Amino acid sequence: MHEDEGAMQERALSPAAVVMQMNNTIVPHLLYVVVELGIADLLATKPQTADELAQATGAHAPALFRMLRGLASYGLFTLDSEQRFGLTPLGEVLRADHPESLASNILYVNHPETQRMLGDSLNAIMTGQQAFAHLLGTDAFSYYRDHPEVGHRFNQFMSDQFNQDVASVVACYDFQPYRHVVDVGGGIGSFIVAILRANPHMQGTLFDVPYSALAAQQALGDAELADRCRFVAGDFFQAVPAGGDIYTLKNVVHDWGDEQAIALLRACHAAMQPGSTLLLIENVFPDQGVPTPYLAIFDLVMLTLYGGHERTAQQYRDLLAAAGFQVVRIIPTHTAVSIIEAQLP
Repeated sequence: MHEDEGAMQERALSPAAVVMQMNNTIVPHLLYVVVELGIADLLATKPQTADELAQATGAHAPALFRMLRGLASYGLFTLDSEQRFGLTPLGEVLRADHPESLASNILYVNHPETQRMLGDSLNAIMTGQQAFAHLLGTDAFSYYRDHPEVGHRFNQFMSDQFNQDVASVVACYDFQPYRHVVDVGGGIGSFIVAILRANPHMQGTLFDVPYSALAAQQALGDAELADRCRFVAGDFFQAVPAGGDIYTLKNVVHDWGDEQAIALLRACHAAMQPGSTLLLIENVFPDQGVPTPYLAIFDLVMLTLYGGHERTAQQYRDLLAAAGFQVVRIIPTHTAVSIIEAQLP
């Protein structure tokens, strides 16, 4: 190894270099541009020049060239001798149709409005107040209701982001004893669709806010489940549909502080019959020590955007007990989430 190469490697591993990579703020915004313009989708079949891509997207060709050249240095694209850009295996996940696509994640998390909210983290740390309330005088979900374009991106992100979690939960939990599942805060229905497909004897109710209705009904129709599952719109702090023998809340409770979470769980309690089951699908923090970076960052996003937080197993037991439930067991899955099973005492 040449001396200059060794020095470069040493600098790349230095603490300053590692922190500098963490603080490289422009790359997420450039990824957003790539996905918003559909660049990876355009490159799915063949390499193209920046001029060709600019013609397809309406972008400024010289600026587009510089962006793609910069991202090629991160291994997302190739650049050949004819100045054509191609996709690498790393860049493939930016395609909308890739099995492990990050497109909806990037379109929501890196959206300028989401980034503006995340930029309010200093206030969140100093006051505990969520960014939407501080900057816009509202909560995140009211904002999504009033701005359907962002709300749609949030719902699609939630549906796509946790597909592996959905498959893992359905594989790890036995729904066979149940006849009717009510999925509370189920968005556009990815979880209840997976449950019903795996359990053809079951009926379902998908419950969420009104702005999710159109996309949810479309998803149920596409899954050929419209005859087995209905969408009901409402406010889950006020009332939850009755009639289920199992109620599910997937990645819902962590969006809220304790007071609101207890109110939501009490609304579920009021709708449930004796002997019915409640499942919370959530990340469960270790009782002691440092969590994984994934869980830790998720918790800080909950703090800044929603005023919610991830919880330990004991915190979930306490929360459920305050709403009148008793935890039966906590079931780990093959992904980061756990299944918290509770019943009425």
